[in-house]
Amino acid sequence: MTDTRETTRGIVLATIVVFSVFALAFVGGAGAASTDDVDSLASQTAPDNVTADTILGDVNGNDNVGLSDAILIQEEVVGIRDPGTAFDADTADLNRDGTISLTDAILVQEKVVGILNEGEITVSNLDAPDTAQSGSEIDVSADLENLGDEGALQDVEVRLAPAGEPLDENATIATEFVDMAASGTSSPVDRPAQTTIALENLTVEVPAGEYEIGIFSDDDSETTPLTVTVAGGTVSGTVTASGNTSTDQTPGSGEPISGANVTVYEGNSTAPGDEVANATTDADGEYVVGNLSAGQYTVEVSASDFGTDSALVSLGTDEGVQQDFALDYAEAGSINGNVTLDVVDGNEDVTVTVEVTETGDSTQVTLAGENDTASYTISGVDVNVDDGYTVTASADSTNYTDPADATGVLVDVGETTGNVDFAFERLTGSINGTVTASGGTAQPENTPGAGEPISGANVTVYEGKSTDPADEVANTTAGVDGEYVVDDLPDREYTVEVEATDFTTESALVTVEADAATTQDFALDYAEAGAISGTLSLDAVDPGEDVTVTVDVVETSDSTTVTLAGENDTASYTISGVDVNVDDGYTVSASATNYASASDTNVTVD
Repeated sequence: MTDTRETTRGIVLATIVVFSVFALAFVGGAGAASTDDVDSLASQTAPDNVTADTILGDVNGNDNVGLSDAILIQEEVVGIRDPGTAFDADTADLNRDGTISLTDAILVQEKVVGILNEGEITVSNLDAPDTAQSGSEIDVSADLENLGDEGALQDVEVRLAPAGEPLDENATIATEFVDMAASGTSSPVDRPAQTTIALENLTVEVPAGEYEIGIFSDDDSETTPLTVTVAGGTVSGTVTASGNTSTDQTPGSGEPISGANVTVYEGNSTAPGDEVANATTDADGEYVVGNLSAGQYTVEVSASDFGTDSALVSLGTDEGVQQDFALDYAEAGSINGNVTLDVVDGNEDVTVTVEVTETGDSTQVTLAGENDTASYTISGVDVNVDDGYTVTASADSTNYTDPADATGVLVDVGETTGNVDFAFERLTGSINGTVTASGGTAQPENTPGAGEPISGANVTVYEGKSTDPADEVANTTAGVDGEYVVDDLPDREYTVEVEATDFTTESALVTVEADAATTQDFALDYAEAGAISGTLSLDAVDPGEDVTVTVDVVETSDSTTVTLAGENDTASYTISGVDVNVDDGYTVSASATNYASASDTNVTVD
């Protein structure tokens, strides 16, 4: 590498000598130029207009150091550069000795071919305090040395971070730009190759604790422990956001709020005249207020786009109290939806409570009488678009089962989250049964016989002890097997009425219980019955005695009485409205005082 560099230096020197001879001839001079002659042709002191982003040697300003830059610097050195050509003299002074000379021409050529030992700043002899009070000012210094053959332009940083955490760019508390000459450069203008940097009056704006502090160049660093203490009583804590948001500019739930204003007031007050201290949260949302005497204080926190919060704290002598804050967004969102009942009871009003589990925000809606749907809105809900909220709905009636919770319900700033709906199912019972005929018939192919089903019988259910059409709640028809079912009936009393063509109407009072089936069968009489008639006779009569004969249908208790007066020994009878029976028939009996009873069996009625 050394041989290569020496060869390059020789080539550059020879090139510049040629440029010099040409330049002298051009201006009327004669003879070859020596190295001293070339140095004497250097331009005036370079301006000092550089930053840490400046690329030394990039005189044409294209963010790269190339052959064109080397030629321009050589032309500048020998005095033949076209004044109209773009040329940044600030970057031409590569060794930072204050002039543009043969040395700079050689350095830029080495940089072009990649053999230049570029600027490199080392850090040593760090001087920083071992302890400091939070809120106080400290001085930090260190020795810097540029080991490169090129000047060094860098931002040197002071960094402070809690012990064990990285001392990266985010931990920077102060920055100072340094412009250092190349190693071995003699008498540079205000930019020696070795110097001591001192950063003074740096405010320690961190809570009490153990920290690491250091000075960092781009190439090297040196650090030392720093213990931060507080004077008197202190209040410290962290200020975070209470909810989440979909915008990148606003902290999410639990994330720190940087730049929040923390004001401490004397006693239980937030009056401006009672203010005793003020602080601002750092990038981690942390704050510390020290040097407070024992007593009570009100700590108030405010931040842009957030609501203001406060807390009353009590301090003992030299005591530290932590008071954290989770600020709500100044603008919240809302949640709305519909509540529905699958079955309603016209006599019952149902009140439903809808609640956001995590925040306790809630509202109530009442579905009165026949209303089966109502809308709700919960306003002022903290923003949450990360995991979302769980929203629940519950009814004050034990006749309904609560629906499943709505989960992952997101709320954004100033927005309404809709369609968070809840459907309640009623706890209901049912009535079922079979409708049959109560008697037989002479035409079995057309009319059901005794105990046979009545298909198509109409079954109507009424509220309570009523058959008023206004109280009807359900209606159905018996199937071919005479069976019927009425579902979804709230638990209470109902009147069930059954009617069918050619049959009498029957009804019964039925009590329905939730989650239970109640059976109510019906045996309908025929709408038109038959009659039984015959003749009564006495084998002997007493003219002075009237005989009363009772004729009974044993199975139905239908009956009639006939009186045979004096000499009459015969009389006819008729029993009307007897249920049809053509199967086994009835037993008909006759009885009278002083006479033996008589009966007849298998008496059919059609």
